[in-house]
Order: sequence, then C-alpha cells, then structure tokens
Amino acid sequence: MKTKLNSNKKGFEVMRHLVICCTAVSLLTLFVPQREAAACSCLPFPPPAEAVAKADAVFLGKVLAFDEIAGQSRRLAHLEVIKIWKGRPNEADRVTTALNEAACGFDFVVGKTYLVYANKDENGGLYTHLCTRTQPENLAQSDLNYLRGFSEFPLALGNSWEFANSFGNNITETIFDTLRIKGNLYYRFDRFREFNQAFLRLSEDGKLFLRSDTLEQMWVDFNADDTTRWHVIGPERLAEWDVQLVSRTDTVVTKAGTFYPCLHFHFRFNGADYDWHEWYYSGIGTVRRDLYGIAPFSYPLERVTLNTPTSVEENPTGSTPRAFTLSQSYPNPFVLKASVSSRNTALIRYQLQEPAEVSLTIFNALGGAVRTLATGRKTAGEYSALWDGKDEAGRLAPSGVYFYRLQAGSFSELKKMVVIR
Repeated sequence: MKTKLNSNKKGFEVMRHLVICCTAVSLLTLFVPQREAAACSCLPFPPPAEAVAKADAVFLGKVLAFDEIAGQSRRLAHLEVIKIWKGRPNEADRVTTALNEAACGFDFVVGKTYLVYANKDENGGLYTHLCTRTQPENLAQSDLNYLRGFSEFPLALGNSWEFANSFGNNITETIFDTLRIKGNLYYRFDRFREFNQAFLRLSEDGKLFLRSDTLEQMWVDFNADDTTRWHVIGPERLAEWDVQLVSRTDTVVTKAGTFYPCLHFHFRFNGADYDWHEWYYSGIGTVRRDLYGIAPFSYPLERVTLNTPTSVEENPTGSTPRAFTLSQSYPNPFVLKASVSSRNTALIRYQLQEPAEVSLTIFNALGGAVRTLATGRKTAGEYSALWDGKDEAGRLAPSGVYFYRLQAGSFSELKKMVVIR
C-alpha cells in the first residue's frame, strides 16, 4: 500500500512539473515576440511601362508623416507631392500601406522622397505595398528616365494630336491599337509624320522608338544632351536624317496654347535642303513640327485628346476569359464629328480565351475592307481597339452601315455598326 502511495505521489509530482513547464512555455509565448507566420512574397517587378499602365497613381513625393491608423492594420503616409505623372494631385498626398513588411507594407521614412506607384483600395483611397515599384528616389533612376519620356510623349489608346498646316487641311495622328512584339508593348498610330501604320514604344531610359515594316529605329531621345546625335531613316528609306537635341527651353505658341519649356529636336537631312524640326512639351507630346525644304511648312498643334494611360495588353480581371467574345461597338450609332474629341471614336472590345493570331477589320456594306484595327499574335486576355472613322488612306468614312469582324484562330464573329456624318 505504501509503495502504491509513493508511486502515486511520484506521478503527481511529474504531472505538477509538466503543468508548471507548460504554463511557463505559454507565458513565454505571450511575452516573447514571435516571428511572423508568413513573410511577404512578390512576383518579379514589371518593367516601368507596365507598372505605370497598371497603377492608378504614379508620383514623386516627400514623406511628411507616417503613422498607424487607429483600429486598422494599416499605416498612413502624408506626402508633399513634388511631381505627378498619373492620378489626381489632391489624392496623391495620402497613401496607405500594410502595418509591417511581413504583410507587404512599405516602410516609409519621414523626410525621404519616394517614387510611388499606388492603386485605389476598396474605399477609393491610394494604397501601395512592397510588390510595387515604389522605391526611394535615389534608387529609381531607370523609372525616372522612363517617366521623363512618358511625360514628353504620353502614349495611351485613343490619344490624338491634330496639327494645322499651310494647305488648310489639318493632319491628325491617333493611337488606335496596341501590339506586343518580342516582349515590347507598341502603340499603333493610324499615321505618324509621313509613316502610315507606324508603331511607337517608349523604352525604360526615355527613348521613343518607331517601328515601320520590319525596321525599328530611335526617333528621339528625351534624355539626350546637345552633344548626342543619332540617325533616322524615312518612309521607304527615301530620306535620312541626323538628329540632335537643340534646346530644352524653347517657347512654342499655337492655337492649343503657349508651351514652355519645350524640347527642340533638329532633324538634319543628309543631302538637299530638307531639314525637319520638332518640339515636345511635357504632358502633351509634339506641339509643333516645321519642315524646311524648297519652302517652309509649319505644323502647329491645334488640339489634342489625351486619355488615361491603360495597358490594353493586360487582362484587368487577372483571369483568363472563358470564351472568345466580340462586344458591340460603342457608341452605336457612331456619329463622326469634324473636331477631334474623346467621343469621336468607336470603342470595340474583345476577349481571347487562348493565344491566337488576331485580325479585327472594319468592312463597308459591300464587303470591302475599310480599316484593319488589330493584327498579329496576342496572348489570352481582354483587349480594346478604337476606330476614328477613317479608312486606311485616312479619309473619313461616309454615313452608312458597317460591319466589323474578329478573326482569332478558328474563331470568327461579325457584328454591325452604323456611322452617321
């Protein structure tokens, strides 16, 4: 009996020590800081062009305060906006982020200046995180080089520049489609200078490239100095120029406004007297072009339409469409107007379930092809194209019934639209 009691006593002592140890471990767990269960994990950063297209706001700002938000797992940064490339200035002075880096929160430092990429949150405010290209200004040189070029020549679907000329018939250059070639995103113009169906892209270091047929060349370098020169070849290789930045402080006055300071590029013709000058203004693009041949010709900017930059190459929902679809054009009827405006284009959306060779073409009532809006191989996703009511030769289409057809691999669909002039 005594042995049994001793055995029970020992068992009780063991249990008592176990309880004490477990209690101590529990208390230690409460008071000793623990590592986060999961750390922030990001995909590779997209290049600046894609990051700008996906962001709702891109700006340079100095952090004035950075505090926790009561009752929320977020912190709020108050910023002094220095320069803004995308978004509204009255919204960019406040940006939220997660509470800590483990939750992908960006750890702003008061007094430092940052290049911020932000998107709208569920409440309509701006939000950023570690998986964006948000970074200190001193580490953002490649982004800032791209953004300088982006400012000088804004590329977005639907952007349009109308220039007057000495002959009285205005010339309009419009972006109406995008195309991805070898990983680069190009914006397709109905015409650009003397090029028909030209494709332009902006590199990360602020260079504007033009692609026509199979030839790609740098058109202008927005980060060039006055000692840098490069070579440009004209349509069908009939003319060539040596290009140089002349000035960064020119003033240009047109019907569209007074622009200062402007970048002034000189295209020197290799041969006869056929020089070309172009002026660019930040946020607008080209504001004037002059040709000096047998007689001088000037092409001042008369009006411009600029839309919010978007990437039509990306599927905004983040998921692959379940089917090939072609939407009804908007607006329909499509009323063509004499002046250039954001409403003077017809929008056509389509979805690709899988990668395919794509052709989107406008036809007249007799079945004749009027204009090809999209062509080439595209990845799965949602796309948009704009038609400005012009045919391949740049002439306005007459009133009537038109058809547009999407051909994507074995998929084909035809829809009708009405044009009124």
